Amino acid sequence: MWRRSESVFFVFWILCLFQIVTITSLAPFVFAAPWSREHAALLALYLVSSLCWLERFRTGPLVLFHLPVVLILLLLHPLTLVFGRDGALVVIGVYFLLALYRLTSIPRRYVLLSASMFASVLVLETFLSTIDGARAGEGLKDYGDLTGEYGEGGFLIPDLDLTVVGERGEARFITNRFGFRNRRSVEYAKSEQTYRILLIGDSFVAGYRTGQDETLGQVLEDELASSEVLIAGAGHPGAYFEYMRNHGLKFHPDLILVGITLGNDISHSYAARHGLVFEKDVMTGSLLPAGAFKRSYLERLPLRVDRSLRSWRAYRLLSRVTGPEPIGSWLQDHPLEVHSFDAIHSLGHFYGLHPIPIVEESYQALLHYMSALDSLCRQNEVELVFFLIPQRFQVNDRDWRATTFAYALEESAFDLESPNRRIMGWCRERGVSCLDLLPAFRRASGDLYLPLGDMHWNAAGQRLAAIQLKEYLVERPSGSVSAGTEEAASLR
Repeated sequence: MWRRSESVFFVFWILCLFQIVTITSLAPFVFAAPWSREHAALLALYLVSSLCWLERFRTGPLVLFHLPVVLILLLLHPLTLVFGRDGALVVIGVYFLLALYRLTSIPRRYVLLSASMFASVLVLETFLSTIDGARAGEGLKDYGDLTGEYGEGGFLIPDLDLTVVGERGEARFITNRFGFRNRRSVEYAKSEQTYRILLIGDSFVAGYRTGQDETLGQVLEDELASSEVLIAGAGHPGAYFEYMRNHGLKFHPDLILVGITLGNDISHSYAARHGLVFEKDVMTGSLLPAGAFKRSYLERLPLRVDRSLRSWRAYRLLSRVTGPEPIGSWLQDHPLEVHSFDAIHSLGHFYGLHPIPIVEESYQALLHYMSALDSLCRQNEVELVFFLIPQRFQVNDRDWRATTFAYALEESAFDLESPNRRIMGWCRERGVSCLDLLPAFRRASGDLYLPLGDMHWNAAGQRLAAIQLKEYLVERPSGSVSAGTEEAASLR
């Protein structure tokens, strides 16, 4: 007749086996995907090494083999159909401790130490689960709540003055009566002493999670003498052109600055040119070709293990502390299934092995709208300057390595300078002024982007872009902008 303790061990052995049989992936591309060869191998190893419970094998190598197998299962922390992720963690953890105590000659104090460590992990996971997903500034309005229909100042809602989600928890967000992100009110006409710059762009220009006095436009205005910078938010180059034609010229700007976000401004141009809804018709329709990804099983293995371990909240937290997060994905892309036109990473525009037809068409659409803006400004005798806003993984090698690892990308298949060369080449051919911010951002030190893989600049990135624009405007041969405290007459 079995002793009660043996019955307990047998029950947990059965429960642990049940976890293996019903394993469910936390995310695609994990190590032990359901009924993959790794899953089958773990099941076989568990059953074979469980022979160590028999008296004849108890002192043999199977004991030393069985415990690592159970430990691997514990580390993978799999989801299951019945017990759930945390239930599986408890069941496999308890079984591991029972096996450690029952099958080994390790002193009891070390088994108790292992038990206390496991209990600590459970407490930590429970604590992290209560704050998992919590955001700094939770309950505040975010950038998406501040946009609306296009008006005379762009797509930002007019007459805002509120605290919103910011880089450091909170940020002040103010718009004037037209919807420009400026504190002061402006009129259509301006004084002869004022050099007016109309700054147009997407969330980078409008200041995503950026405080009112830290935006690119405000810093630029502070750096220039007797100039005012009107900050107009708009969605993409097609919208920049329509805004200028319908509203922007009313304010009689001396200079129009247009930011081009590399990646999503190009793909948005494709959608606008073809009358498509970007999120519905374009983003979901095109995947990177097979040549964009690592092919070797061994090359992919570290990523599969990493994605398995990310079921541990503590591991995710540690990963964020020890290394950069890869750039995010609007469509929740995972390895081997990466969209060319994702609104955040836009990796299709950096794929360099072979042309992707839809990507090539998106470049033509972008240049169409840039050409239309150039023609409109020439007709109205307004100076125009474009500036290129780089992707974060273009700027920092660590961000690029994190991105290639996260999506299993083959680095040699990508050309990170390709968009810059194409657009700058077009500008030179057409005689259009354009500043590429990538070299200056690469030379800079410190973090220039928001954390957690966000594509947007932080306050330091906003300031660096403003300083580069100031220097470009002041130093270019045709420039009529001055810095410092020179007389306003020199601006004309």
